[in-house]
Amino acid sequence: MEDGDFDFAEIVAKIVMDVEQKKARRDAAQQAVERVVGRVSRFNGDDIPKFLGAYNAEMTERGMDEAMWLDFFCRVVNVSMHNEVKKLREAHESWESFEGALVEVYG
Repeated sequence: MEDGDFDFAEIVAKIVMDVEQKKARRDAAQQAVERVVGRVSRFNGDDIPKFLGAYNAEMTERGMDEAMWLDFFCRVVNVSMHNEVKKLREAHESWESFEGALVEVYG
């Protein structure tokens, strides 16, 4: 094979590996969500320090990146609060900023 040629099999293998890695990360984040809900229930606006402590511990333990922390938070919120928390989430681009807003609103 000459320089500049592409090995189709290598490209496909890389794409498959990337997809599998993303799925594994999503699965790990979902497991973190399930553990948080199992430990402290769904977030209902009460005891934000305890709730964030559990959420932070689970996401850290699984090595989730900031985007996953942000994306998966709404999955641990009571349905009745989902829209409220989603609007708050959309107003913040970083986990640190969003976490601060949660503490400010619910603390």
